Amino acid sequence: MACDLHKLAQADITQAETRARVQALYLRLRAHIDREEVDLYQPLIRAGRQSRNVANTLRIFAADTAALTTRVLRFFEAYGEGDKTSGFGDACGQALADLRERIRREEQILYPELLRVGTPASSSLK
Repeated sequence: MACDLHKLAQADITQAETRARVQALYLRLRAHIDREEVDLYQPLIRAGRQSRNVANTLRIFAADTAALTTRVLRFFEAYGEGDKTSGFGDACGQALADLRERIRREEQILYPELLRVGTPASSSLK
């Protein structure tokens, strides 16, 4: 997905095909988020009921990544569904940076925590 977003930054957002690509990426992102909810977050939330450390890790992760997630979703709303065209390349670059940062944090914080509590991460999340 990050590679697709990188390629998209060079496209012309005034073209219907580009908007359709933005919308398709948004749908892929939503599907990925839905899988994460089931395969990653729900097992960690259950583990957090038994472990204050896991609960604290989730709380800190959520606080740290909330702004990243909000900016990425706003990008898709503005350029996929809305009629915004100005600043597309820069906004696409920022969305890509935010998405990469969220992925990095998940991989460094949440996946190891999931493995530590004994629940293997789904390969569908990678």
